[in-house]
Amino acid sequence: MKVPKGASQLDLTVFAPGFLLTRMRVAFAPSQPLTIPLEQEGGGTVELVIERPIDPFNSDEPWPFLAQDGGVEHDLGTLQDWASMNGSRLETGVLRVPGMPAGNYSLCVRVRGKEGTAAPGVPPKCSAGFLTPAGSLRLDLGSASSSE
Repeated sequence: MKVPKGASQLDLTVFAPGFLLTRMRVAFAPSQPLTIPLEQEGGGTVELVIERPIDPFNSDEPWPFLAQDGGVEHDLGTLQDWASMNGSRLETGVLRVPGMPAGNYSLCVRVRGKEGTAAPGVPPKCSAGFLTPAGSLRLDLGSASSSE
């Protein structure tokens, strides 16, 4: 893997068949091997209720994402790819994402500002819950409230 010179951290997403989806920030030393721990058990399914299709290329659209323990964020495109790799797809406004590690999750939407970035001073609207091992968690943006 090529990494920019001077980098000391990486944000990694690992799509490994038979393992849980892994996304993490890792510190590394360029001269040392990097080992990424992967989990096979204890995962569950996160169901994301999304009322209407989201166009990621439309800067007027809200910007949805799934936040996980530790400040890790997953964009919906990544989650759709992972779900598809595991035999699931978006059906009638619900994206079922299997193979997710147990823990706290928040389905959030940010208002976009200029140039497609998050609008400053506007807190995201979120729906939060805890995914138990081998459990299922349903998050619905329709019932979400603004985080302050």
